[in-house]
Amino acid sequence: AQAMMDTIPTARDGVFSYAIKWDHYNAATMGEKFRGWVAGKVEQLLGVPEPTLVDYVVKLLGNRTGPEQLHAELAPVLDNDTETFVIKLYRMVIYETEKAALGL
Repeated sequence: AQAMMDTIPTARDGVFSYAIKWDHYNAATMGEKFRGWVAGKVEQLLGVPEPTLVDYVVKLLGNRTGPEQLHAELAPVLDNDTETFVIKLYRMVIYETEKAALGL
């Protein structure tokens, strides 16, 4: 798993241009897996829980929204933290979809 993690881009350009294997994105299981991270991160950044925002992010992922669009959607709320948030989130999405593509 670590070897796979090492192949996932860390910089904005790499993450934003990555061809995500959305066919392997399982909105039910992966969405729930990401929900906890999104909820914790959003609360950490905004200082309060924002369940509506969390639901929205998870829904956008379920709709196969790419990082560029998600960044645009979240920028008004997360401000300077948007880029880091989006990169970290999509690195997890890439990891989980690549893992699923390999049948792991």
